[in-house]
Amino acid sequence: MAFQVVRPVSAVAPLLVADGVSLEYGATRATHDVSFNVYRGDRFVLLGPSGCGKSTLLKAAAGFIKPSA
Repeated sequence: MAFQVVRPVSAVAPLLVADGVSLEYGATRATHDVSFNVYRGDRFVLLGPSGCGKSTLLKAAAGFIKPSA
């Protein structure tokens, strides 16, 4: 699964799609099966405790880390 940055063809199409994203550092799972859509005008927030994978997920969305699934 992966991230997809979309050029919307309509006002209701998402700009960013995360579909079943899993990220790992060696044997350590940072995220598992994360899915979400971000639409034009959305204010999107990642909340969670320290070490739960928020920054890792953003790095993957930016293309710096390749999702494992």
